[in-house]
Amino acid sequence: MAGCEHRIGGLEKEDGSGNVSYSPTNHELMVRQRSEKIAGIVREIPPTTVHGPERGDLLVIGWGSTYGAIRAAVEVLQQEGLSVAHAHLRYLNPLPADLSGVIGRYRRVVVPELNCGQLARLLRAEYLADVQSITKVQGKPLRVGELVQHLRTYCTVASVVSTTCAACERVTPAGGPPMPPAA
Repeated sequence: MAGCEHRIGGLEKEDGSGNVSYSPTNHELMVRQRSEKIAGIVREIPPTTVHGPERGDLLVIGWGSTYGAIRAAVEVLQQEGLSVAHAHLRYLNPLPADLSGVIGRYRRVVVPELNCGQLARLLRAEYLADVQSITKVQGKPLRVGELVQHLRTYCTVASVVSTTCAACERVTPAGGPPMPPAA
């Protein structure tokens, strides 16, 4: 139908008409509109599910393919009597509306990731929380045993001291540096 075509392109569209626009003020308007649309999505995101105590010593936050290893490792630690919980994020932009409150109910928060700690950095920036990172950048999945070993240090160490991870050039907790190379 004439006049109802969807225009696709890498340039900014003019508000209302959809014509190509190079106007800085229109660009700003369109960026703000897109941002508001994304922010509105948060109303559709379900509350964060926490597996384990609703408050406690350690919250392990994961996303994506880390689910199985994290869940199994947390269950091992729970069976040992440790106060550990697991929350797995399915939505990253925007983050769930209740996540700040969930994070605030735990003394420590750790994010095991198969990268250089991007989610941990995002959570630190978004919530100004002391979120620690366990990283593995070897192209292999997390193993339950290695994760249990790393998470146990967060349950037993009274205070977390930071060191620098040479591989990722970022801060990681003592006792929880990047995973050693696979054998």
